[in-house]
Amino acid sequence: MNYRISIITLLFILAQIFAIDARHRHVCTVTTAIPKTVTLTTCNKTTPTQTYEVPEYPHFKKYCKTTTTVTISPTVTHCATCCEISGGPGWENTILIGKNTVTYTDDTTPQDCCKSCMADSKCAQWAFVFSECQHNVGTTCQGRRVAHENSGIMRCTGEGCYPKYKS
Repeated sequence: MNYRISIITLLFILAQIFAIDARHRHVCTVTTAIPKTVTLTTCNKTTPTQTYEVPEYPHFKKYCKTTTTVTISPTVTHCATCCEISGGPGWENTILIGKNTVTYTDDTTPQDCCKSCMADSKCAQWAFVFSECQHNVGTTCQGRRVAHENSGIMRCTGEGCYPKYKS
């Protein structure tokens, strides 16, 4: 009989321990930061939220359900706009040789020369030669391509800032 009473007493004590343990569990958030990955762990408990690091408190794995959230930051590439930089659209440092009419402008830099050609609907290409801005109009889109520093094709089919223009 004493054996049964001690088993019942033991079961009663264990039940009390589990009940006390269940009442004193904390609401916890476990955060692990990994490059481009964030791991969040939350528990279903009743006291205020606390934050812990996983390596210091490995026993939380016993009580907490782990969820993983992956966050990826996009890489944004800036593409040069027309006349923004040498080598970019409209300022490729090449021109097409052919029959053409040259007009001169008062622009004092290659970038300004490029921008004024872009603003002139008759300008097919431009070149900044000996500190002078030259705009080419006419049939310049029909010649062969040559490299020329500080120049660019603006309006020839398939090229420049306005590739649909045909002269």
